[in-house]
Formats: sequence, structure tokens, C-alpha cells
Amino acid sequence: MAVWKFALGSIAGVLVGTSPSLALPGQTVEEVQTWIQTNPLLPRGLEGSLRVSRSDIPGQRFTFTALKTLPTDSNLVVGGRYIRSERLEVLDYENGVTRDRLVSTLRSIYDLDIYRDYRDAEVVYDYVSPAGREMQDVYRGVLLKGDRFGYWIEITEREGIEPVIGHLAIVLAEDVETLETQLRNR
Repeated sequence: MAVWKFALGSIAGVLVGTSPSLALPGQTVEEVQTWIQTNPLLPRGLEGSLRVSRSDIPGQRFTFTALKTLPTDSNLVVGGRYIRSERLEVLDYENGVTRDRLVSTLRSIYDLDIYRDYRDAEVVYDYVSPAGREMQDVYRGVLLKGDRFGYWIEITEREGIEPVIGHLAIVLAEDVETLETQLRNR
């Protein structure tokens, strides 16, 4: 349990200034694949994979995915040489998921410069919208645009229950407007 909490929630303070080289949206698929395999904070995955996941404890999961599309696109993209977005997803039934926890994970996996870009980013779209068939859940999210990247955070909430799933995506700054349109239209 302590290892899991360390890996997902508390490592920001330990790793400031010691994070590995970065792979970010806009870089080639090969660069990001290598970064995923060599980043000590990401779970081990298949070599060449753009998705890694860790679930050591029942009810807890961390997933990192690099995409050739926006994080809202479900279309399979066969071609494409560059990564357009990266997505961190946390599921935790025991400790819950908060925006601060997702941001801490962002800072841990990337570096202080990316965190500062996030911290200084302007809110583009802030929303709460129904989710699910019975509308029992709501998506609470925010889309921000920094100097370097866009950041989309969304947490699924159910009334009376601490949120247990959330994600944070980094997108190319040029894709923020398109992502905003997609979020407003869903």
C-alpha cells in the first residue's frame, strides 16, 4: 500500500529536479516510446508500447497513455508519426482522486517547468456535466491553456461519495480550441 501511495501521490516532493528527460506531445512516437520505457516513475510495459498501467492493489490503478489523437478521440489512428496528447488516469477506491493528486502526479512524472506551465495556464473551459445512463454521476472538469501545452483535468463524481476516478491530459497548445469544442458538444 505504501508503495502505491508513493508512486501515485507523494513523489512530487521527492523528485523535484531529478526527473528523467521528457517526452511530450509534439515529439515522435519513437521518442515517447523510449521515454515511457526509461522513466522510472511509469510502470513497466511492453517495449514500444504507448500505454502502461499498474494495478498492484485491488481497487487502485494508474494508467499512462500517449496518443496520436486528442484524448477525447476514440478513433483508432494507424498512421501518424507524432504524439498529440498524453493522458494520466488514476482510479483509487480506497483513497479517492482529487485534482491536487492528479496535478502532483503530473509534476512527478514530468518536471517543474511543465508544472509551472500548468500552474500559470489560463482557464479556457470549466464545467460540470451529467454522466452515465442514470445521470447519477457528473463530470467535473477544467481545460486550461498554458504557454507550452493545454491541460485537461476531469474527475467523475457521484453524489455523497468521494471521487474515485480522474484523469489529466496534456495536449498540444494548438489543439486546445478543438478539444474545447469537443468537450462543449458532448
